[in-house]
Amino acid sequence: MRPLPSRLHHDERGSVTLLTAVAAAALLGATALAVDIGRITLADREVQSTADLAALDAVRAVGDRRDPTQDMAIHASTLATHALARNGGFLDLAEAAPGVAATVGRWDLTARTFTPTTVDPNAVSVSATADLPHAVLTGRTAVERGAIAMVEEVGGLSIGSVLASASIDEPQAQVLDGVLSGLLATSVDLDVVGYRGLADADVRLGELLAQLGLGTAEEAATATATVAQLADATAVVLSRSTETSDAAAITPLGILGTSAGTASVQLVELLTVGPDDGALEAEVRVLDLVLGAAVIANGTNAVTAALPLTIPGVASATATVAAVETPRIATGAPLQLADGSWATTARTAQGRALIELVLPDAVTIATLLGDVTADLTVATYAELGRGSAELHAVTCPDPSGTGWLTAYARTSGAAGWLGRIEPATITGGGAPAVSPVTLVDVAGLVRVTGTAATVLPGAEGPLTFVTPTDVPQRISGGSPDLGGALAGGTSVTVEALTAGLDTDAIAADVLAETQRVLRELDAGVLDDLADALGVSVADADVRALGVDCSGRRLVR
Repeated sequence: MRPLPSRLHHDERGSVTLLTAVAAAALLGATALAVDIGRITLADREVQSTADLAALDAVRAVGDRRDPTQDMAIHASTLATHALARNGGFLDLAEAAPGVAATVGRWDLTARTFTPTTVDPNAVSVSATADLPHAVLTGRTAVERGAIAMVEEVGGLSIGSVLASASIDEPQAQVLDGVLSGLLATSVDLDVVGYRGLADADVRLGELLAQLGLGTAEEAATATATVAQLADATAVVLSRSTETSDAAAITPLGILGTSAGTASVQLVELLTVGPDDGALEAEVRVLDLVLGAAVIANGTNAVTAALPLTIPGVASATATVAAVETPRIATGAPLQLADGSWATTARTAQGRALIELVLPDAVTIATLLGDVTADLTVATYAELGRGSAELHAVTCPDPSGTGWLTAYARTSGAAGWLGRIEPATITGGGAPAVSPVTLVDVAGLVRVTGTAATVLPGAEGPLTFVTPTDVPQRISGGSPDLGGALAGGTSVTVEALTAGLDTDAIAADVLAETQRVLRELDAGVLDDLADALGVSVADADVRALGVDCSGRRLVR
């Protein structure tokens, strides 16, 4: 084969040189492009980080740094700009022209949408921008990223019977001792001063959980503690307080810690604590905490307790009580869930009470052989309805510390009977069968039975609290006088077991005395008993546990 001419060899070398030059140029261009793409990618991350940090700073203008003397939008923009100066990274270079813009508004937790507004804002939307010059190629690239941060609007609620310190007297203390002793299966002996001390003291949830060795709400959700541990931990927390009212609770808590035994509660049954850190800032009244823990520790077991003799003529008073639903204190965000319920909802216990009052020689019966005195036994059964309070809205405190909390409260009312039930059925899920009560029974002479039934209406409606406040508000369907309503509907039946009796006179006498006792039932017995269970008769007291907006988080 003949060799190629030398001219062709020179042509090939020229082609290779040209291709090499083209490849080198392409490689150089690709390298330049890669450098600029990498720079833009890094800038994108830096701009997003700047937007996040600026939003978290700017949202304080509508949260814990809210200042009514400043325009809220301007204040948010100023905080965002300061955040840019501190956290702008390489965007501090003048040629990058970094910038931020802040818009105040409201973030809807349910719909997860942001609406610009200066009316009760809870969030700030921040747009961070940079005009980045290319490092190798000519031109510039605009980078823009956004972030939305909201304040963690947190509130707390409790609902039930808010037993005021000043209203606790000796009979009330006796009822509380009897019910707590039964609930805890031990002997509780506190005096009026002790119970008033518990009613006047408040404990911050975060400090209480920390004393129990629980650092977060998530840990509390799975934790169990004995009532004694709760009492002891509360006493330790209060011992660090400078409030005189808190100090008065330490001694009775020590007594409870010693006498409460091993009864335990799952904390999630007692306290609904939202995941936001601010939920731990809520303060809970110590008496509510103690009574709620005792009810939950007992479960649905029936408790029998002797009652103080406050109704004239009554020589013996006993009550069998049970909580068929336990109370719950709630702190968290005003968040409505997909099923329409509210995430932060406090509730009362749902109580049942069988009360028996014995009045010796209360009725005189005329017979052919002379007058005979007979005992009167008045037995009543009451179902004290469930109440709930939902946290619907929170307005963050201003610099003076004043905030607002909106709740929606409901109570399902109460029902009462003059009659008897089988004590074992008081803890059942359904309504126990109520039979007429034998008011008077004289063997061979006369038997008188009585019956009555009534239902008191419930109520519902919004409540607005200005915090900080320790003044509860009541939701009520009317006059919660269960005994009075029963008295108005009482009927008696006389069964004469011998001849010569004036049954009409006997009926009138028994009816009058029974109605007298029933009219004094609420004030003399039922109200104190309901207070011990943390419930009210046909109404409910709602208490705001405070508002906190110190927490902040990114939502987008």
